[in-house]
Amino acid sequence: MQRLGWSLILVLTAVCFSCTGEMNLAAPTEVAAVQVVESGQYTEAIRVTWKLVGLAVYYLVYRSEQPDGVFEYVSEVKENILNSYLDTKVEAGHTYYYKIRAGSSQANVNASGFSNASAGVTVRAGYVSALTAR
Repeated sequence: MQRLGWSLILVLTAVCFSCTGEMNLAAPTEVAAVQVVESGQYTEAIRVTWKLVGLAVYYLVYRSEQPDGVFEYVSEVKENILNSYLDTKVEAGHTYYYKIRAGSSQANVNASGFSNASAGVTVRAGYVSALTAR
């Protein structure tokens, strides 16, 4: 008598549709903007700062005059140890909001999404008084 048998071999293959070996940088946090004051007088400049992101080698700065508006590219900060940008292309009477993206030159590291917007800064003109200083 001949014995017929079946063998069942189960092969499990893990498939990860989002596992490409790439990673995304985290978006910068703690984005803040303040108008620059020199010698007791407002200047037409805004200093934007943010918290550094690990693996980032540059930062992209975006600006809008509306908190939920279209944010347009302003500049690239190319040093990974710098976490600030001086915006000198602002006008008195206008309010500006900023967002930052972190970027990397490594092939397997994607740029971050946008940070949250900074609080709005309305550019003032003239001297700082005790009533207007914050």
